[in-house]
This record gives sequence, C-alpha cells and structure tokens, in this order.
Amino acid sequence: MSFESVLNESEFSTIVLENRSAYEQDLLGFNELLQADYLFLGVKKADKISVLVGLAHDSPISQIEYDLKGSPCERVMQTGPCGYKSDICEQFPDDQTLSELNAQGYLGAGLFNENNQNIGVLVAIFNTPKQDINEWLQVFSLQAKLFSTQLQKDFLAIKTAHNLSLIDEISRMSKTGSWEFYPETEKLIWSSETYRIFGLPVGSAINVQKAINSFAPGYTEELTFAFDNLRNHQKPYDIQCKIIDSSGSIRWVRASGKAELFKNGAVKRLFGAFEDITEYKTALTLNEERAMKIQNILNNINDAVFSIDVKGTITHCNDIALKTFGYTRSELIAQSVEILMPEPYASKHAFYMRNYMETGVGKIIGVGRQLPAKRKNGDIFQMELSLSESFDQGERGFIGVIRDISERIEAQDTIYNLAYTDSVTRLRNQQWFHQRFKDLMLRASLKQEYIHILLLDIDNMAQINTRFGFGNGNYAIRKIAEQLLFVIGHDYEIFKYGGDSFVVLSKKTYIKEDLHKFDANLVESALLSPRHFDIVINSVKWSLTASLGSAIFNPQGQSFESIINVIEQAVKRAKRSAPFGLCHISEDGFKEFDRYLDIKSKLEQAIERDELSIVLQPQVTHDGTVSSFEALVRWYSKELGPVSPSEFIPIAEESYAICEIGDIVLRKTLSVIKGC
Repeated sequence: MSFESVLNESEFSTIVLENRSAYEQDLLGFNELLQADYLFLGVKKADKISVLVGLAHDSPISQIEYDLKGSPCERVMQTGPCGYKSDICEQFPDDQTLSELNAQGYLGAGLFNENNQNIGVLVAIFNTPKQDINEWLQVFSLQAKLFSTQLQKDFLAIKTAHNLSLIDEISRMSKTGSWEFYPETEKLIWSSETYRIFGLPVGSAINVQKAINSFAPGYTEELTFAFDNLRNHQKPYDIQCKIIDSSGSIRWVRASGKAELFKNGAVKRLFGAFEDITEYKTALTLNEERAMKIQNILNNINDAVFSIDVKGTITHCNDIALKTFGYTRSELIAQSVEILMPEPYASKHAFYMRNYMETGVGKIIGVGRQLPAKRKNGDIFQMELSLSESFDQGERGFIGVIRDISERIEAQDTIYNLAYTDSVTRLRNQQWFHQRFKDLMLRASLKQEYIHILLLDIDNMAQINTRFGFGNGNYAIRKIAEQLLFVIGHDYEIFKYGGDSFVVLSKKTYIKEDLHKFDANLVESALLSPRHFDIVINSVKWSLTASLGSAIFNPQGQSFESIINVIEQAVKRAKRSAPFGLCHISEDGFKEFDRYLDIKSKLEQAIERDELSIVLQPQVTHDGTVSSFEALVRWYSKELGPVSPSEFIPIAEESYAICEIGDIVLRKTLSVIKGC
C-alpha cells in the first residue's frame, strides 16, 4: 500500500478489501433497516465503478465493474445523493447493469476523503418500487458519511502504524531511543529502542528511579542532578555517561533532556533521548591509544622524521633527524627542506613541489625511494626516503621518514657479490639466474606470453684445464664471458651457469604471433661465432668450440625444473653436431622431451619385465640366396605400446642399459639359433 498524505482511490480499495468482513457486517447491519435487494460500496476507477464489497439479497457478492457514464452513479458524482423510487431502468437506458439486476428503485451517495474529493459511492438497488425513497435519502447520505469517516479512520491508523514503524527503524539504525516523563502522573514512557539500549524487554515496567539506577557508579549523581534541574528549573541537559544494561555489560550513552511547558509556564512534560555511543567511544579510545602509541614510537624511532608544509618548510623533526644531519633544532625548524639536499635535487625541489600541487602527480609520494642526502658538514650519504601526504586541522602537508642506509648498502653490496656473482667471470651466477628466471616465468604465464632461453656449453673444457691448469682455464672462461656479454644486446642478459657454461635469457616476452621479435637465429648465430672462442694462452692461440641449446616456450603448465632439464637435454643433442652444434627446441620439443623422460623412466622396467624381443631380418645375396640374418631388437611396453628403437636406443646409450640390451639381444638370438 502506498502511504499518500490523503486518502485516494488506491488506498480506499486496499482498506476495504483488507477489511472485507468488517465492511460486509456494517452493510448487513444497515440493510436490516433499509431492506435493499443490493447494497454495495464501489470505488471510482477512471470512468468506471468497481464494486469492492456488497450484498445481494443479504449474501456477499463478488467484485464487479460497470461504466460510470450513463448510470445514476454519474448523477451522484455530479450533483450529490440521488434517489429514484421506480422505473430506474427507463430513466437510465444505457446502464446495462441496472437491467441485469432487474432494478426498480435506486439510492446513491458519494464517499469523500478529507479534501472533499469523491473517491467512491454507496449504492442501494431495489427490485420493487421504493415508495418512501425520499424519506430514506437523508439517512442513506448519513450512512455514506459514516463509511467515509470509517475509511478515513482506517487510513489514518495504517498511516500512523507505518510512521511509527518507520520511526522505530530509524531509531534502531541510529541507536537512538526516546523518553517522555509526565510530572503530574509520574509516568515515564520509553521507546522500543530505549528498552533495547538498556537491555530490557520492550514494554516492561519502568520508572525514573529504576532508570537512574541503571547508570554506572559515578554517573548516577550527575544524571540525577541534571534531571532534577530540568524538572525544577527547565534547564536542558546533554551529557555522556555509562550505563550497566540488564546483562551487566557497560555501555556509553548520550543522554539529553528538554521541557515542554503549558501556557501558564507549568511543566507539561519532560522528554529527551538516549543515544548508544558505545562504538563511537570505543573508536575514540582506540584512536587516543593509537595516537599515544604513535607518539611513543616517534620518540623512540631510529629513523629521522620530518613534517613539511606545502611550501617545503620544515615544521617539525625528531631527535634522530637532528643527529643524522648534524643540525640543532633551531637551525632546521622554519628552514627549507632543500637544506638537506645536494645538487641538483636542491635547485629542482621547488619545481617538483609546484608541479605536484598543480597536477597531483608525484613520483615519490607514497613510494619509498633511495636518494642522496646532505649533512650539515657537506657529507653526502644515501638515504631511503618515504614521503606521504598528510592533513592537520585542514592544513595540507607532508611527512618524510628518512633512514641512513649507507652502511646497509655497503653490506648489501658485499653480500650480493658473495651470493650472486661468479668469482671468475664477475657475471651474475646460477642462484641469481634461478630467481630471475622464476620471476620471468610468472610474468609470462600471467600474460600468456613466451620466453626465449639459451644454454651455451664450452666443448672439451676439461682438456684446457688438464693441459694448462685451472688458472688458465678460468682465464679462458673469463675472456669468453667478456665476448658473449658484448654480443647479446640489450634484450638479453647472461648468467654464469655451472663450471663451463652460460645461460642467456630474454628480458622481454612476446605473444605467440610475435615470436619473430625474439630474432632467435640472430642471437644463436652471434653466440656460436667461432671468433668468440679464440683464446691466447702462454702466447699460443687456442680455438675452443661450444654447443648451444635454444628453446622458445610458453611457461604456463611447465615447471622450472622441467624447463631446465629440456634446455640441458638440448645442449646434449647439440654436442652430437659439435663443433658449434645447435639444437633449437620449439614448443613441440617439450612434448618430445616429456616422451623422452617417459621412455627413460620405463626402460629399466622393460628390461626387468622382459618386454624386449628380437626379430630376425634375412640378408639376401645378389642371386636371392639367404646368406644370414640380422638380429633387431623390439620393445612393446605395457604402458607406452610399441616403442621405436630410434627412440629408446639413444636413451639406452646414455647409461649402462645399452649393455644390458646387448646381452638380451645376444642371449635371445642364440636361443633362436639353438631352437633351429
């Protein structure tokens, strides 16, 4: 139901239909006197009358609609109550409903809202002439007014209930309850929310003393004084105090009170509110504790802290700031922060500040950054600066936290060189490569992009070490590293990998359609150029060689270990084409490598399960005579099915398995010959 300020046709319909039984009883009671054959209430709907509730020969009738135009009800709407003692159908021939009801007599009166707008009708129809119709007309009009009054009463009751419900919901959401006190009767009234705040059942008995006793010790006297002052001197109050609710929990409330007076100045009633401010007080206490904690931290922090206004003027600093920069407090406060900066930062600072204030874009705001700083004595040191924007009582400013990291940088450089730098070539080592490669894999996986990785291994490096010693061997590796570092370009980076190998990794990643941008052939050719491996040792020129494995792949679904295994296997294959062998693996090569690992893991089981067999292939002379047989080994795996010798023989050659296979072929061949 809509809650308009004035009763209209929609509310009229809703009220009557929701209270059908009551209105039917009212009609029935009235009809005991009137004795109409049909008696009903109808609502005006545009150009029709819709019957909401009514009687037909003292039995309820269903809802019907009829046209207002050409009906006696139209006359009622235009001129007021009407009565026709007989021949109503002849007087209103266009009203089909009258004919259907076999009407003779008619009474009709309008139903009005508080703005005197006609929103419906009360109608009585008689199947026989009603000779005393004029005598009933005034009574019928009064009954219509009674129905109008009842409708208005029901409407106001619903609207009042709605408003009370709305007020209760607002009170609940705002956690604010109301109270009223009438001095003449000593009656105290609480709203539902007030009961909830004090933890009492809604509607339970309450009086002033019981309410005051709910307040915590220390606040009872204050509230008693405020209430008595309001009652006796009409002085309003608004105080914050603690209460102890019915469960024993302590809550904070904001209690207020005012007085309403009669015209003669006497107190008519006292009223006010209780607002539950427990959450606010808890947050306020927490903020105060945090502020105190922050202040204690600032007083004991080991970093320099500065407050700066929008002009770059230092407004505050802690003791560590004075110690770090070598100034006294009076020398720093009210000075430009540029005093702490070396050139060119000092001369550019004003421009940076102005640009930030105009655009709101700053490269350093909210971002920790390493910058040089200057002490009072002119020494320059490295600092870590964290700068954030702040507001204090509406004034915009900045807070800078500075840490002297010169010692840390020196220590980090030492640790870094020890942990991540190869001592021979000064290149970043395998540990750094692992970290860098995993980060690149993650970034490429998220973007569905590809990586290019190359592994270069120097051939026969052991011979150089044996002949010239490890010192000269290290010299050779260092010279080769210098050459490779020169040729890889800006899009790749190189790492020392193992004793005599290097990893070259692309810095960029590309989608599948842009793989040509890697220039894989160009990089591979540059790395395998023979001139990079010409080394002079003890006035003797030695031409070393290398083998290169190269792979372009999408790391999604691949593990770090599997990729390393693939690229190492690629180098092994490249060495079969030495010197300067190259094996480039595409994405299909990873599937091939998975197949390789699968065969390698199951080959030993195949030998144990006796899955290997032989076939004898006849050798024929030029005249067609069979001269001998060639024994060929075959493998049918339970898991893999038939496996070609071209697949498993090279794998077997990597281990002792090739000897075991040779024994199997020899033994089974002899068994066949023996059987013959």
